[in-house]
Amino acid sequence: MAEGSFLSRLFKMKILGASLIGAAVIFIGGIVFWGAFNTAMEATNKMEFCITCHEMDQAVYPEYQQTIHYKNRTGVQATCPDCHVPRPWIYKIVRKIQASKEVLYWLTGEINTLDKFEAKRLTLAKNVWKAMKETDSRECRNCHSWDAMTDEKQKPRAWKQHQNAKQDGMTCIDCHKGIAHRKVHHLIEDEETFYDGKPNPARLDVLDPREEVKRIAAEKAAKAKAEEEAKQKAAEEAAAKAAAAREAAAKAGASAGGGSAQAVAWDAIPGADVDLMYPGQTSLEWIFRGKDHGGARAVSKTGDRCAECHIKEVPAMGAKIVGGEKAEASPIPGKAAAIKMNVKAANDGNNLYMRYEWASNPHTPVPFVDGGKMDTENQFKLAMMINSGKSEIGEQAGCWATCHHDSRYMPDAPEKLEGEAASRLDVSTGITKYLNETRTEFEYKGRGGKKRGAWDKLKSQEEIDALLKDGLFLDLLRYNSGTKTSEDGHVLEQRVMTGGQGVEFVHEEVDGKNVLYMTRKLSSDKAGDVSFEAEKLYKVGFAIHDDFTDARFHHVSIDWYLGLNNPDAQINAITIAAPAGGAGNAASSAAAPAAAGGAAGGSINWAGVEGLKVPLFYPGQASMEWVFQGKDHGGLVRSLKLVIVAQNVTVKNSRTWVKRSLVVKKLNRHRSLGKPVLFKLKSKLRMTHRTFTSKFPGKIQVKTMRHHLSKAAKWIRTIRSSLP
Repeated sequence: MAEGSFLSRLFKMKILGASLIGAAVIFIGGIVFWGAFNTAMEATNKMEFCITCHEMDQAVYPEYQQTIHYKNRTGVQATCPDCHVPRPWIYKIVRKIQASKEVLYWLTGEINTLDKFEAKRLTLAKNVWKAMKETDSRECRNCHSWDAMTDEKQKPRAWKQHQNAKQDGMTCIDCHKGIAHRKVHHLIEDEETFYDGKPNPARLDVLDPREEVKRIAAEKAAKAKAEEEAKQKAAEEAAAKAAAAREAAAKAGASAGGGSAQAVAWDAIPGADVDLMYPGQTSLEWIFRGKDHGGARAVSKTGDRCAECHIKEVPAMGAKIVGGEKAEASPIPGKAAAIKMNVKAANDGNNLYMRYEWASNPHTPVPFVDGGKMDTENQFKLAMMINSGKSEIGEQAGCWATCHHDSRYMPDAPEKLEGEAASRLDVSTGITKYLNETRTEFEYKGRGGKKRGAWDKLKSQEEIDALLKDGLFLDLLRYNSGTKTSEDGHVLEQRVMTGGQGVEFVHEEVDGKNVLYMTRKLSSDKAGDVSFEAEKLYKVGFAIHDDFTDARFHHVSIDWYLGLNNPDAQINAITIAAPAGGAGNAASSAAAPAAAGGAAGGSINWAGVEGLKVPLFYPGQASMEWVFQGKDHGGLVRSLKLVIVAQNVTVKNSRTWVKRSLVVKKLNRHRSLGKPVLFKLKSKLRMTHRTFTSKFPGKIQVKTMRHHLSKAAKWIRTIRSSLP
């Protein structure tokens, strides 16, 4: 009766209107339901589930497998839900509800085939971009953050763009569309953008973007101050080196008058290694269009120079283009992606002397020209452009300021050269180089199907003459190897190869390398010539038409700075005494140094001797014992293998099993040494596979050496003592 009363009381107890037993049933049922619901949600939140749809498995998934998010050196993989499903529970539920609409489209036949999916791909991509823009790329920032980035681990281009984006309040998807799938953002119109140019107040990791910008500015100011101090110190050191070089050069040139670049003591003058890349069809307009060039915004909005982002990746860019992967409709099979040229410069107060050296490339015939040679007369041509300082686009883009989308062999080259502009320009070989400052309007992006460039939008001749008189031009110096002619011209409304004061080039071939010497007066009163002044820096660029090529099928450098005895210059023309009038040269300086008493520094032409860069590092306390201790050195096992091989520890298959058993016992006695390592007797003691598997199945655990090299040696001796 009492028990019945107790049960009746339990049934009568109420919790929120329900009996206690009922509440317990509801509670347990809720747990079961929640577990089942959460299990189902997680099951649909895996990449394996995503690719059960054949449109994903056959189209999107293979694209994803080719990206760094699928496979990389660190082994960290971002799967479908990592990028497309929010982690916070509320947002996850919302996304799942939205995904049900996509399932509906599949069921109703809207995107149930690959062709239908491809037709909707851009629309689907826009939906994702818009969602990521609105959430400040929330899913990207689950792994990536501004504060975790370091310039030591990023390429200069990436670091520069990330800093710009951080200051402007941009978000990941503004630049990284198509990061894990086939790129389709080039199909959108330039006016159609998801970035409005304003800082994003919804930034989840920046409470106040304005304060963040101030903080970055303060960091930049501090860094700039430190760099300035370092630069000043470097300038002092460079001045001392330049003085020593001047003294050495003066001694070398004192015996014979002056006047020729060949007679300069080049061994005493430091050089700069300049990378020249194959540019393909990357015109100035290409650089300014975001569909083509990821750094377009940095160029057009921030005013970044090419070298700020690309100085360390010139050969890699050339490799992408030369094979037709990017910006090249007519690839030349086998053509070199890049050329490395060593450039040295000097001046004597009257003349500028320069020395260029680069290796010759093997012949690669041009497939679209009869005979495979575009310029049959000249095996190579070398050109140098110098910005007078007045052209803003020339100061920013260097040589690329003169290369346009409507030039010859470029995508928008005109089919017919007619009209007033054609009558005023020399169009006998097609449209050549020009500066956009000489045009009344310019089409950078090709809106509405317009041709990019402005070859026929010439300003009046009076305006162009005024620009030339004001000093707005690019000085152009060129050497033609076949005809052995030196040309001095300029680029303004077109390329002109005459009119300058003149320049002298002399070519030699030394040990399979081209060596070219240049002599030019520092000052000139000719229109189109740059007159060099001390303390100023001049933007220069280089081009080499190698292997009988012509037009745009050359190799070009990005922008470099040339100066006169200026430590801030990348190519510093140090001041020397006037050299001889052409007596010495690279070949003759290779005579034996016996006349100089056997000293290596005197007469040997070290420029003609191939060197080897040997890296030296600070070793700290990395002793031999440190190398053999697994706790310290991850390469211990490899070191152990080398020791065993060095000691000639072998077991021949013809020996008795007793001997081998003794070896195993000896090995097992040393389990106390170091970190456990699985040793196969087959590989370490050279047993046959059959013998190993029949007598010693599995792997025998042997502990490797830990404490000292002496113990390692003792261990080896122990093994050897058991062998015949």
